[in-house]
Amino acid sequence: MGAVKIPEILVVESQHRTGSLAKICQAIAERRLVMFADPEWLELMFERGVMRYIDAVGIHGFPGTAEVPWSGWGQAIEGTREILEGHNSKAQLWITQAGFSTWRGEELDQIRAFVDAIDAPVDRVYWQSVNDRVQSDDSERRDEREYHFGLKRAGGVPKFLFRVWADGGIPAVRDAAGA
Repeated sequence: MGAVKIPEILVVESQHRTGSLAKICQAIAERRLVMFADPEWLELMFERGVMRYIDAVGIHGFPGTAEVPWSGWGQAIEGTREILEGHNSKAQLWITQAGFSTWRGEELDQIRAFVDAIDAPVDRVYWQSVNDRVQSDDSERRDEREYHFGLKRAGGVPKFLFRVWADGGIPAVRDAAGA
């Protein structure tokens, strides 16, 4: 199992499907256990009895960045919530990664994506990053979009979302988004 230790949270990533469930169970002593899950993985974890130890299930999405058209948070949340409720799970639902790449200068769209994420019917939302990724930090070249998710440019210059949020808080962000 792939696991990343974050203070008081253990994150178990569903793409690491090989390995022992014992590794997940060893992590149960942690304060919070969060699982990133697609529907098939989530069902498997219920079948194997692991979900009784899970505090939260994380979903993520990046509108405007995938080759697959973005259909909004509703579909991802609804499908995951149906599975959780179908198994009478008390696990919270979190957006564990959300973001909008400004690689084409679409900073107003980043604000709209941010408002969509914070308005989603989930218990927590985590934005992708504060700063854009520095291309020279990567050993291999990534898709250009992956370098531009931050609230600030790689050099620290605030983007529109950061400036509006810093100046007027969430109400100002909502106004800027037209929400």
